[in-house]
Amino acid sequence: MSKYNDIINKHRPIHKNDYFSFKHPPMNRKQRAKLFMAFDALSGFSEEINKVKKRDELFWI
Repeated sequence: MSKYNDIINKHRPIHKNDYFSFKHPPMNRKQRAKLFMAFDALSGFSEEINKVKKRDELFWI
């Protein structure tokens, strides 16, 4: 059990007809994923993973 189980499936708070909902309309998952896609917390990590993948592919050929 994760320490975030109590919040992981919560829905976005509902703000009807107020300034907040006008200023911040809800986004679907695809739009939200686009926002965070460019974020790379471990810079260089994906390059290292690709190097290992290539090395392993050559080994198993």
